[in-house]
Amino acid sequence: MAKLRTFIAIDLPPEVVDQSQSLVRELDDFSGGIRWVEPENVHLTLKFLGEVRENETYQVCQAMKAAVAGIEPFEIECRGAGAFPKIERPRSLWIGVGEGAERLTQLFTAIDEAMADLGFAHDPKRFLPHITIGRVKQPGPWLSELSSQIEARRDFDAGAASVEEVVLYSSELTSDGPIYSPIGRSSLG
Repeated sequence: MAKLRTFIAIDLPPEVVDQSQSLVRELDDFSGGIRWVEPENVHLTLKFLGEVRENETYQVCQAMKAAVAGIEPFEIECRGAGAFPKIERPRSLWIGVGEGAERLTQLFTAIDEAMADLGFAHDPKRFLPHITIGRVKQPGPWLSELSSQIEARRDFDAGAASVEEVVLYSSELTSDGPIYSPIGRSSLG
């Protein structure tokens, strides 16, 4: 049986995606050392599931639907540039979440628990909602300047997003970057 690499995410409105790309353009001096996320792939990941058998995706979608049924739609504020593991040693560049982060954490917890009931491991790390915009390919002396640029954009405003549904995606890794395909959608509330 075929396996799919999967994750559960929130789609973002075009305005937030456009703003994320304006931040990418501001940081583009470092583009040689950064692999930027393509605009069509910009999203907010709630839970990475990994390999799932194709015939198990229906169960995952049903559990996802049940997990979000009791959570009313809400707004989030996409704000602030940052990096993992930390700004001084950036490997993954992101836009954070301000207002609405607590609600997003509740949504993550509901999904994490529902997926644990299906045998997926609980996420061991504390959930830090973020929108990945790029990954450092090769560290170099330019990283300290990148860190300064990110620090200067701590209050970057990417706009607001309405969280009304979650999406189960498959992720096919290719030499040109990942291709994300929706498998199922579940509305909140």
